[in-house]
Amino acid sequence: MVNDIYRFDEFELDPAGRFIARNGVPVALSPKAFDVLKYLVINAGRVVTKEEIFKAVWPDSFVEESNLTQHVSALRKALADRSRYIVTIPGRGYQFTAKVQGPPHADPRDGLQAGEVLVQRTRERTQVVIEETLPAPVTAPASARIALFHQPRFWISFALTGVLIACASTYLWMRPAQVRDHVQVVIADFDNSTGDATFDHTLNKVVQIDLQQSPYFTVVGEGRVRQALRMMGRKPDAPINAIDVREACQRLNAQVYLVPAIASLGGRYVISLTANSCADGATIGARREDVDSKAEVLRAVEQTTSLIRKYLGESRTSLRRFDKSLYLERTSSLDALQAYSEATRMGNSGRPDEAVRLFRRAIELDPNFAIAYADLSSMYYNLGDTTSDKENIAKAYALRDTVNDFERFMITYRYQQSVTGDLHAMRDTLELCSATYPRNNLVLADLANHLTWIGQYSESAQAAQRAIQLNIAIGAPLNGISLDIAARAFKHLGQYDKALEYYNAAVEQKVDSGATHGIALQIAALRHDEKEIARQIAWSRGTTSESHILQEAAMAALADGKVRDSDGLFIEATNAARRDHMEADLASIDAYRLRILVEMGFMKKAKAAMAAFTGEDDALDKLYAEAEIGDADQARAIALRRQKEYPEDTLVNAEYAPSVDAALALRSGKPAEAVELMRSAEPYEMRDPTIAYLRGHAFLAAKMGPEAAVEFRKLIDNPGIDDPLTPLHALAHLNLARADALEGHKSDSREEYKKFFAQWKDADTDIPVLQLGRQECADLQ
Repeated sequence: MVNDIYRFDEFELDPAGRFIARNGVPVALSPKAFDVLKYLVINAGRVVTKEEIFKAVWPDSFVEESNLTQHVSALRKALADRSRYIVTIPGRGYQFTAKVQGPPHADPRDGLQAGEVLVQRTRERTQVVIEETLPAPVTAPASARIALFHQPRFWISFALTGVLIACASTYLWMRPAQVRDHVQVVIADFDNSTGDATFDHTLNKVVQIDLQQSPYFTVVGEGRVRQALRMMGRKPDAPINAIDVREACQRLNAQVYLVPAIASLGGRYVISLTANSCADGATIGARREDVDSKAEVLRAVEQTTSLIRKYLGESRTSLRRFDKSLYLERTSSLDALQAYSEATRMGNSGRPDEAVRLFRRAIELDPNFAIAYADLSSMYYNLGDTTSDKENIAKAYALRDTVNDFERFMITYRYQQSVTGDLHAMRDTLELCSATYPRNNLVLADLANHLTWIGQYSESAQAAQRAIQLNIAIGAPLNGISLDIAARAFKHLGQYDKALEYYNAAVEQKVDSGATHGIALQIAALRHDEKEIARQIAWSRGTTSESHILQEAAMAALADGKVRDSDGLFIEATNAARRDHMEADLASIDAYRLRILVEMGFMKKAKAAMAAFTGEDDALDKLYAEAEIGDADQARAIALRRQKEYPEDTLVNAEYAPSVDAALALRSGKPAEAVELMRSAEPYEMRDPTIAYLRGHAFLAAKMGPEAAVEFRKLIDNPGIDDPLTPLHALAHLNLARADALEGHKSDSREEYKKFFAQWKDADTDIPVLQLGRQECADLQ
């Protein structure tokens, strides 16, 4: 097959040499991408089914269809295809449409030839890859490359017969990995033959943390690996051994799998780590280290992993920057790490109380364990214990210089989130982290979520889409968090169909949550689709999401002026929360409801709800309602105290406290002062409809009709920004009618009144603000 060269346009493909060039310049492809291209080229002109390709390229493995799709996508990029060569035939497969010149004896249905992998392996073992200082671009592997994040690298190969380095108690063997700018890794469980259970899961955590500090690697989580094992028919709780991990690696479209082991030999401990190619199982590199005592094992595992990183192609520059040890000093931290490893497993298994106990145990054993403090704070954050959250993240932040770059980014962000509240610093941290670790989709998801929080919905949607595209590019299953954030961002933008695409994807992938269904319910309510609202409520019944969904439905009913229906749904939500011991989760929306009842004119109802309110109101909505109809002095004093307690908190100082002061100014007949107080909140007006609504009211009270109209039109033009839904958009029509009347535009005013009444055509008739609006419209005649 030496002379069996296939040519199309400016390309030459050599099947035997596993080589493709464009105008004589090599085109870098992953092994499986090359195999897919070869099969398409030698079968040019006919439609090749996906099943054919699977049998030819992956004859002994089950591979998901997304794997093939990603390889085809990568081929199109590598060939500058734009569907010119590889055409997708919907429902059937692919067709290679270029005119191919091949050897005269070539069989158009020829498959992969036996021995080709052996030829490739022998050739690769005669090379060693050395990185030079001057960078030049290379092509990333098919399953890992995203052009936006490509980082160039320049490589030179030298033909050698082999490399073997032996030194005292260590040895290594390596072959150069394929040139790539990123590697996705699957890790088998440590083969622990020492009989010491302390090493179980613990040492895997060391390897994982060491790899994850590098932007060059993505470590496939244990949950995804075990999901792949279940599909393979393996027991989900069985150890992930060397045999199973390779097949899982192929299913997950990763490039490398690691097989670690620890054994005891004559009172010494032997740690070994082998890196293997997922494509063919060949060893890329291996390292073994012997140590004299148990106390030295952690250090040996870290050193071993660090060398394996080098063998897998990580640059010297990257290794120098991202190679920080888990422990700066030799300590008795192995037990602490064991407790920490088990704590993370408990947290991932939905056992937060047990996770908290183990995190605290890890900290007791090692008081300088920064990552344990940080993860414990996150656990408290999710449990709603804000005091313990702040206490522990502050301790982690004080120790942030003891951790690697990635963990320091995360600790800094969590500290800014829970302690300072500085929105601009949070965004800077997330953007810098995302730029440093461009393939970490969860960082992108955090950034998208943050952008939603500050009302930057277009940017949020873009970041969420990038997170999803990154998931697809690395062959990972779609992430429920990213889908939820994308759906929410597009809902805020008013692009409801686009939002529902992400909702449907989450449902199809079985990664939907109560938050995702809450978004679908909001869209149904905005479209007045009562059947869909009922369907979402029915979905929630008996689940831990029931109270949340019922609260969403209650606010949606309130938005349509159906106060009695809303009251009933709030009672149901409370009962469901008590059943599930989740009463604390109701506080945020319950406080918001107080504020909305005031705007609807239900002063007595709002005061009664205010007196019965027991939850902590982080959003200060209860305090705002207090400023409007309660104890003015107390409201002002609390707002002032919050500002002193949180001097760096952006929203406390730009929106929350100024809103309280503005409400008090309006209550005292000082609308001009209220207008000035609300100027600081203007950059965040799209994150919370009450900002524009309050400013509009201040302008109305100051007899500034045109300025008031601008504010109320913001709400009318952006009905999707509410989360949860509120009646403020319907009430915006009422207040716009008032602004038009103030300017003498009676015809325009009557039109806005009509729009208000049309939106509340099914509303309860005894709503004070509705009754007042009808009287105002009648007087306008």
